[in-house]
Amino acid sequence: MRSHIFRTIATGAALTLLLFSCRQPQDLDTDRRVVPTNLPEIIDFSPKAGNWSTRITINGKNFVNVQRVMLDTLILDSVVVESPTRIQAKIPGARQPYGVLYLSVTTGRGTAKASEGFVRAWGIASGKITLDKQPLDSTILYLSKPLNNVTTIIAANILGLPKGWFILYGSELGGDDSKEIILRPFKSGCSFAPNERRFLKGLDIIGGQDFEAKRLPPERLPSVTSITPSVGASYGWSETGTTIALAGTGFTKVKKAVIVTPYPSPDLANPHSTTLGCKEAKAITIENDNKISIAIPRLDGTKAIPGRTYNCQIYLLTDEGSIVAPQRVNITYL
Repeated sequence: MRSHIFRTIATGAALTLLLFSCRQPQDLDTDRRVVPTNLPEIIDFSPKAGNWSTRITINGKNFVNVQRVMLDTLILDSVVVESPTRIQAKIPGARQPYGVLYLSVTTGRGTAKASEGFVRAWGIASGKITLDKQPLDSTILYLSKPLNNVTTIIAANILGLPKGWFILYGSELGGDDSKEIILRPFKSGCSFAPNERRFLKGLDIIGGQDFEAKRLPPERLPSVTSITPSVGASYGWSETGTTIALAGTGFTKVKKAVIVTPYPSPDLANPHSTTLGCKEAKAITIENDNKISIAIPRLDGTKAIPGRTYNCQIYLLTDEGSIVAPQRVNITYL
């Protein structure tokens, strides 16, 4: 009988302990939940991008009894806790993972995670493009080296990166010297802040080249009502092809015209997908506010297939923003 009573009391005590262990701490006098204090917090870090051997400085709060610093699942080494508000750590030589990763700091009281991503990659520069603080897709980037008189236009979407992120590589500007590079994003119907970023190529990738988009009212952008002819040709042996005429309004604002071509994607797992190629039309004549003539530029010979016809977009760029013509032009690569 006595052993049965002891077993009952022990069982009840165990259940009570289990019940309280599943609940958040409470002040027994007021029955209010106790909020944990002295939790670690990441406020900022630099640089915003890097690769093997890059040292990252993390600023925050309550970096006491630090147990580990990580980029997603990658444990950083050479961790130095300089103060409760500052840590330095180095990216080890592990080959993976790459892409947009998130820093975390674990102490004896909990784990803090950075609110913005760190780009681990090779390249010149990286950043993200947002609209209303949300990732913005389908943006094009206009790159130039003024001292070399070199320009190029690429699609910002990069295979393997989250929506809205981009990476620039040295091959996109024909060389890896350290002259100034200017970067401008364009998205139909949008302006950007800042409207451009300037930087010098360094030994490591430069992160944090971010842009915030804003919608523009239609009356502040040109409009296209027709394209004639709607079919044309691009030649592998000539810089220009068929000349087409655009009718509409607001064309005196136009600075550049871009042909956007949907090439077959290198993603073999999805044979029907496409990747966008952008080519600036160098031969453009603004005849008046209602008419522009554009000579179709030579398509990308590394992607275009001779004899194939591509249904292309026409992108008009102004100092303030850009617009994609609602009409398309069919271009045959010869």
